[in-house]
Amino acid sequence: MKPHLLASALLLLASTLPAQVEHGGTPPSFRRPLKRPVPTERMPPVAAEALLAEDAAAPRQGALRFAEVLPVELGLANAGTWEELGRGDRVWRLRLHSPGARSLALVFTRYQLPEGAELYVYSGDRKTVRGSYTSLENRLEGTFSVRPVRGDALTLEYYEPAAARGRGELVLGHVAHDYRGVLDLLEPEDRTGSGTSGSCEIDVACPLGTGLQDQIDATVHVLSLPGGLLCSGSLLNNTSGDGSILVLSAAHCGGLASAVFTFNYELPACGSGTAPTTNTLSGATQLVFDTEKDVQLVRIEAPQQPQTFPIKLAGWDRSDVAPSGTVLIHHPAGDVKKISLDDDPPVKFQNFWRILDWEAGVSEGGSSGAPLFDGQGRFIGNLDSGSSSCVVPTDDDFCTRLAAAWPLLEPYLDPLGTGASTLDTLDLASVTPQAFSATAVVPAAIESLYPGMLRPVRVVGSGLLDSAVLRLDGALVSTDRYLRGGHSWLALDPPQLALGPHVLRITQAGTSVDLAFSVVSPSEPRIQVAEGNVGDPIFSFLGVDVLHADVPGRVHYCYWSLSNVPSVHPAVTLGLGNQFTQLLGCRIAPIPASGWLNVHHAIPTGFLTPATRVYTQAVSVQPLRASNLQETEYQF
Repeated sequence: MKPHLLASALLLLASTLPAQVEHGGTPPSFRRPLKRPVPTERMPPVAAEALLAEDAAAPRQGALRFAEVLPVELGLANAGTWEELGRGDRVWRLRLHSPGARSLALVFTRYQLPEGAELYVYSGDRKTVRGSYTSLENRLEGTFSVRPVRGDALTLEYYEPAAARGRGELVLGHVAHDYRGVLDLLEPEDRTGSGTSGSCEIDVACPLGTGLQDQIDATVHVLSLPGGLLCSGSLLNNTSGDGSILVLSAAHCGGLASAVFTFNYELPACGSGTAPTTNTLSGATQLVFDTEKDVQLVRIEAPQQPQTFPIKLAGWDRSDVAPSGTVLIHHPAGDVKKISLDDDPPVKFQNFWRILDWEAGVSEGGSSGAPLFDGQGRFIGNLDSGSSSCVVPTDDDFCTRLAAAWPLLEPYLDPLGTGASTLDTLDLASVTPQAFSATAVVPAAIESLYPGMLRPVRVVGSGLLDSAVLRLDGALVSTDRYLRGGHSWLALDPPQLALGPHVLRITQAGTSVDLAFSVVSPSEPRIQVAEGNVGDPIFSFLGVDVLHADVPGRVHYCYWSLSNVPSVHPAVTLGLGNQFTQLLGCRIAPIPASGWLNVHHAIPTGFLTPATRVYTQAVSVQPLRASNLQETEYQF
């Protein structure tokens, strides 16, 4: 539920790690007249009044929509015009016009600039210039976003020197047509005092925010592109303390890989002063995205070093003990940073902390993803939904509990595998860059059938880059199996491996390090229905694979049931079957020397209706032990 502002970008120290940086400079067409007319791509019409009416009828809480996102495919090869500048240098220009837009923002699906090339984006009146953007903004996946430019037209201008001729790649994938006037929210002519949020909202510089500066600095404003949404975000520390800028927000804010993050958008005094709009970073790697728990975690692709503005990474508490009171720090309705107080313990409700009554402030659209802090100033959850308002502050709000989302977040918030329940805040100003190293695989002994796209295995080191390459026992590891979760660790989803020793080699900038680890039998029989995330729906007309893991030689019996009513027996208790009356069973071969086995079960077409919930469990013999129970939704 929070807004995000999109302000002028910050000139960072030079680095090979990208974030959105405007390096300054002047477009070539501003320095000399060019002869060729600039072609215009006209966007399809946007029904602004209808969209505003939809927004007005929608619930007040949630992400705040500000734009209609228009898909395009416009690039150097199929749009715009080239013009020679002499001596092999050239420039490409394209004008975009989306009638009625209050501002336009851009998302490139392909952005790879060679050294020496420059990209500028400027308004129709040439008063606003974004850029230059250069090769320093290149990202591994090739995407890039440009914050809004005021007005309904803008021009892209790409300069390519002779030495880089023909090597640049630019493809524009989305144009965000702002129908709400997001720059009027975030960069109004008068940025003093409160603007768009409710009259009961309280500036963080007011007495209520006294003693909470670390928590205030750990809250960020999020402009979600290409979602066209405004939200809030929580900046979180991790157990490596390496200064990785991890942002937790709500999944309903849309993917944040191309988001623009604005820091410190707050008034310097209670109800007065001017809120800065220049502390921005853009470009992130998606680490976690889960719609069921409505959480997502991204890593902002920024250097391992202090920024030129304050950033704090909040400490957290996953013990799941209800505190005596809580505070929420957020950007309601796209406004400057606010604080809300509940001086009563929150109530656990499913995956949420339920806030029954705000004593000061409330939440609004644009507050989504905002951090909820306990009395110790530690993060315990992020805002998901609710119905509180200045008129009725007693209506309930809901924040996803950190403990409920922990299985998803643990590889990134506790990369060292410490098992810590709490962590303190980290000031990014205290972080210094580290040289490349790789020191360990965590855990050093991995159970066979340690599955899931959550990437539960960590490669721990320092100075790690997205360009790092992994080889497992000599074979190249596919890049979709690992993510650089931070500057000092990779999160890895290894393939199924045989019992025994293995070697993982990590190579970066010509330096390689070998790390040894082992695969061991699980302490209890284990199963998983299909590879991937446990419990994901199964889409198959061929049946399904079930993975079994145990000590080699043990025989498993598999059980299937539409009932999760337990079956109790003196020798073994199952979590399914309703006292052994609703079971299908089978015997599989003994577990081989590898320690795991994949068994395919054919399921006839029409045997199960779509969305049927099926429960699966196994029992090993000698000794007699039951495995974990897995619930799966089948879609045939």
